[in-house]
Amino acid sequence: MDRSIELSLHLIVYAILSLLVLSLVFMFFSKSQSQLSKIKGFSIDDIEKIKVLCQNLCKTAKSFDDYKEFLVSDYCKRWFKIKYIDKKEYNLLVKCWWWPINIKCEKYYQLITKEGVKTYRVFQIGLNKDGLNQYIQLIDGKPISETKNINAIKRSYNGEIEDVTNPYTISDLKTFMEYYGSCYFGEAQ
Repeated sequence: MDRSIELSLHLIVYAILSLLVLSLVFMFFSKSQSQLSKIKGFSIDDIEKIKVLCQNLCKTAKSFDDYKEFLVSDYCKRWFKIKYIDKKEYNLLVKCWWWPINIKCEKYYQLITKEGVKTYRVFQIGLNKDGLNQYIQLIDGKPISETKNINAIKRSYNGEIEDVTNPYTISDLKTFMEYYGSCYFGEAQ
């Protein structure tokens, strides 16, 4: 065989092997990068998209003149599915006002009562990171102490302690989701 043809064939084989090695290296690094973005937490892109949507849903809910329309608005009723990674992967259903989205939406209404005009508000009970960890424990079926449950219930939507006269224990996931997954209407204080 001619020396120049042999050199060309060797060059082609080396080029193919180099491309193969480079593609394997690229696949390895891209996989490790995606694993890094999944270590303990949420996908930032998903959270940002949900935040924008929740802000729009809040604007729409606030535009209602009747509090009953606010209470059945998409802001109050819609659940979002997000992926959370902490030791294992969970698909969680969350609300706009839950951590890590934290888009809270309230509106005050003036109502005429027998006692005169009173101010009421639509609000939500917030769920911070500790509350979300309790949610995950409930999904896993692990018991949560009664004290932690009562403290979680007392957290208002803005992180302050709410005056709860008759706190109850969250005994199961359904109760938890109903409590934290609802908009409430009550007298403004």
